[in-house]
Amino acid sequence: RAGGAAIVVSSEAPELLRLSDRIAVFKGGKLVTISSDADLSQEVLLSLAS
Repeated sequence: RAGGAAIVVSSEAPELLRLSDRIAVFKGGKLVTISSDADLSQEVLLSLAS
């Protein structure tokens, strides 16, 4: 895992939280936030994206 990266694009919040260490949220083509998955719940993630 050290030094590795992958980009996952999904609208499924549970999937993103399960697969990711950090999540970047975009809305309208603009970056809203980059957060550790430990800082995000499904509800917070969905509210940031909508």
